[in-house]
Amino acid sequence: MAITQRGRKPSAGLSIVPQVLERIERLKPPEALDIEARQEWQRIVNGHPADWFDAGAVGILTQLCRHIVVANRIDTMIGQVANNATLLNLLNVQRSESESIRKLSVSLRLTPQSLINHNANKKQAQVVNAPWTRTRNAG
Repeated sequence: MAITQRGRKPSAGLSIVPQVLERIERLKPPEALDIEARQEWQRIVNGHPADWFDAGAVGILTQLCRHIVVANRIDTMIGQVANNATLLNLLNVQRSESESIRKLSVSLRLTPQSLINHNANKKQAQVVNAPWTRTRNAG
């Protein structure tokens, strides 16, 4: 004989709804990337939620990883160069790579600015009957 609970059912027991969780796989780096670019890929993809990138982002993300690797190599070369003309050329290339990285990062929504919830900032808290807004009775 089963024992049943008499009276009202606890609300905690009624609010439990079984959910089926879907596992979202992270994007895998393409085979065309070298080891350094694959490491950048993993760093970027693992640093964001699993559903942040979709298949449409593979091309842009691939190029971003390549530009980051090239920028790192140029930085190493800048530290080793002794010729001023070569240094100026490397600095120009570095600037170009930095601009490419910035543009690709913006298009992939990787910048800190893209993580800010601007909608939450639109509602301003209104102060009702603040002491500094009250008028004094001249009496």
